[in-house]
Parts: sequence; structure tokens; C-alpha cells
Amino acid sequence: MIVTVALSGAASGEITREGLVAEYHFDIDASDSSGFKNDGVIRGGRIDDAYGGSLSLNHFSEHDEYVNVSHSESLNLSRTMTLEVIVNWGSTTDEKFGIVGKGDYSSQSGWALGMPDGGTKLRFYPSGGFDEISPFIEAPSDIPNRWVHYSVTYDGFELKMYIDGAIAKSVEYIGKISTNDQPITIGKWYDNYNANRFDGDITEVRIYNRSLSDIEIQNNHESFLANHPRITVTKTIESSYIAEGNQTNVKINFVNIGSTDAKNVRITDKIPDGCYIVNGTATKIYPNLSPSTSEEFQYSIKATTSGKFRTPIAEITYQDIKGNQYFANSNTQIISVFAKQNEEDAELQQSSKDLPKATGFENILSIIGLIVGTILRKKSTKI
Repeated sequence: MIVTVALSGAASGEITREGLVAEYHFDIDASDSSGFKNDGVIRGGRIDDAYGGSLSLNHFSEHDEYVNVSHSESLNLSRTMTLEVIVNWGSTTDEKFGIVGKGDYSSQSGWALGMPDGGTKLRFYPSGGFDEISPFIEAPSDIPNRWVHYSVTYDGFELKMYIDGAIAKSVEYIGKISTNDQPITIGKWYDNYNANRFDGDITEVRIYNRSLSDIEIQNNHESFLANHPRITVTKTIESSYIAEGNQTNVKINFVNIGSTDAKNVRITDKIPDGCYIVNGTATKIYPNLSPSTSEEFQYSIKATTSGKFRTPIAEITYQDIKGNQYFANSNTQIISVFAKQNEEDAELQQSSKDLPKATGFENILSIIGLIVGTILRKKSTKI
């Protein structure tokens, strides 16, 4: 998961540097490469080579694991700011846990980004409180063991949250960011609160003293994709309106839009309700998929039950050259299956729809004809 929080340009695909006051790659240690010398100290965690360098933290360790960055005035941002962090949590718990924050639990001051409910929602608090009645913005979190890019921006009037460079939520908030003399903590809620620790990997933490624009958020997202594979998957249905007992083809197309090879690519699709496979397979494995390379396979399904069905998503897993795991999902499609015995009825109904509509005058003539016919029948009966 990648997280960007912006409270207020670089070229496309390049990291925005303007306004940067803290930057942590976690490639060797927790040193700050922004130029402001806001170096951090790793306490208990370790550095590994995931995502080009990351901080690995274990929520279940008996020792406290997090990073501490001492307070400085360059980190006290009262009106606008930007926070970025790439996160890949290894598990979720029934507790809240922090990702990055500058605050104090006892005084309820500062800002914080984390999971308040055990990993189902990502939430950012701009002004302390850290509860349901305090100002916040949130978006659904993602599954464990997946890198995702989250962003939140604040410009003094509006909080925005992005997922993978695209806006997911916005809320109005007019006020200041809560300031204090507390350190920044990475990997749990607060420096003086030895609980609610993060489990997984964190890297590329960035803090800005201004609000990044939508384009800058997107550019940063594109830069995160550099030196990594990224596969997108598209599912299409050849004929989405078929009769019961007939079949149609399902096509799965995927392309590596990243900059490095994707290894051990495995695609698994699921058959929609009311159907079964009659030709081909819904699972494929590819040893390697190079950048800008696409592949496609298809299989045939037969409909056994009438109704309207939504196809499940096709799931894909793959690795980079270091063995880091990635996930992606396809879109879904709708298949409408009509009963076989109703084909003639459907044709008749369609034919009746195609007939020209009678005018008002023609309707009057029809009524007169019915009346005259009735009178003649009565006279013939009397004779």
C-alpha cells in the first residue's frame, strides 16, 4: 500500500520535490534525504530489500518496533501539508494501528494516518481527537500482502484521499492542522503509546509543507511504479445475451504496464453462476511477462439456468525479480440468459413491437365496425 497525504511540478513520472521537508527511502537506514536533516531512528524494525528498500515491522513481536523522528519546526505544518508512504501490511488485527503520525495520545493533539478499526479502513486525522467525532477522512483499505498507493491532500479547505493516484474521497474541512512538539512516529500511533503497532512493510515516506495538486499526486504515483512490474487485467464476454443451453466465450486480456519483468504470472478466473466450462480453462500460468507485453486467452461457457448473472473478477498474482508478490483484479461483466422455451414468445413480442401503431381515426373506425357488426348479427337472429 502506498499512502500520500497532502494538506494545501515535477515532470511526468518524477517525484515532486518542491516543499519536501522529510523523505525516507529505508534502503539503508531511516536517514532523511530531503535536505532538512530530519533523520529517524529505527527501534526494533529491520531493513529489507522489498520494493527497493523498506522498513519491515512485526506487530506480534514482543519488542516495540517503529521509527522515531525527533520534532523540528520544519515538521510543524499548520495550514497545508503532504504525507506519502508506501505500505504493504502483512496481516490485520482487531486493533487499530498507526502508519505515520505526529501527535500525542494523552493530549489528543497532532495528525495521524492509520487503521482505526483493525485494517478495513484507512483514516487520516488532521487535528487530533482520533475518534469518531473528530474530523477525519477515510477510504477502504486494501488486502494484506499488496502494495497500494494511498494519498490524502489538504489545502486549508478540503481533505482528499486518493488510491493509486485516483481520487477516492473528499470532505470539507476548514481549520488548521494540529501542531505540537511531539516526534513523528512511523509504524504505530504515538511515540509514548506502546501499542497498536503496524504489521508489514513501509517505505518511501515523504512529508511536504504544501498541498500537492492532482497532477503531482499522479506523477508521484507513476514514479512509484518505476522499476517494478504492473499488470492490468480486462475481461470481456463475446455475447452477453444468450439463450439457456447456448454458450459464449470469455476472454481474458492482460498487459504488463510496468518497467520490469513480471515473474510467475498466474491468472485464475471463476465461472459465473448458472454456467459451466465446455472448452478451455479458466486458469493460466506464464513464467514471464516483459514490459509492454500483453497476453490473451479464452474459454467457452454454457448457460444452464436463465437469469442475469455478474461474472466474478479474474485474479492475477505475480512477482518481481526479487520475489516480491503483487496482486491485481479484472473488471466484471453481466451475462443475461433467457429461457429456451420462451424464444418464440420473445420473437412474437418483438414483432408486435415492430408493427405500426394505429391512429386515433383508425381506432374510431374499428369501434364503428364492431357496433355495425353487432347490429347485423342481432337482425339476422330475429329473421
